[in-house]
Amino acid sequence: PSMTDEVLVALAEDLPAGIVDLDLSFWGCSSITDRAVESLARCLRRQSHLTRLSLKFGRCDQITDASVEELSRALAAKPGLATVHLDLFGCTSLTDQVVEAIAAGLRGSQEMSALTLNLGGCRISDEAAGCLAECLRSLRHLRCLKLYFTNCEGVTGASFRELVKSPLPWRNLADLALVFGGCKDISDETLLNFASGLGPRPELERLWLESGTVGSGNYRIFGSLGDLQRWARGQEAAAALLRLGA
Repeated sequence: PSMTDEVLVALAEDLPAGIVDLDLSFWGCSSITDRAVESLARCLRRQSHLTRLSLKFGRCDQITDASVEELSRALAAKPGLATVHLDLFGCTSLTDQVVEAIAAGLRGSQEMSALTLNLGGCRISDEAAGCLAECLRSLRHLRCLKLYFTNCEGVTGASFRELVKSPLPWRNLADLALVFGGCKDISDETLLNFASGLGPRPELERLWLESGTVGSGNYRIFGSLGDLQRWARGQEAAAALLRLGA
């Protein structure tokens, strides 16, 4: 893609006031640097009516913590945001520091009903998941939550356990994705324990769970909560049969 800092800065400066729904994708624009993202952050501060925001910077690998922190501060100034989609997949310079900033920026968003955060391939650790978990506990109106940690080498089963620990707002969720493909120490047993602890959740219509490596590949579960719980019961039954045959 041919998007450059100059083009993005010009685009940000020309955005009209009063935008309610902003959806921008710069996926794969590897020439973009902090300069452009910081310019966009300044623009967002001027948008007083913004309720839905989608920014995709996947594989913009020159972006660093500094500019995404500025973006996070702009989010903090928007307590009326209802929907946020932030795609930072493959931004390999980003660290736990930026996740802390994003969590702080979202914590005051009392109207938030949908949050998608893709951190796949970033240089983050289990500490980042702890920051996110604390943030999520404050978002009481969430209906859709999608978190992606694909191939984050520093993320392990500890992150999954922290994120699913009560009192996260599971009760209201209709759409949930927790994607840990390629992460360490997240097995089918981890997903089974999660399913067992959820209990009846008829409002949860769509579910995507992906664990780390199991055997030679990743373990994925798609569908509804009922699908997951039927799978969990099957796993329990299989384990019981194995114990009887031992």
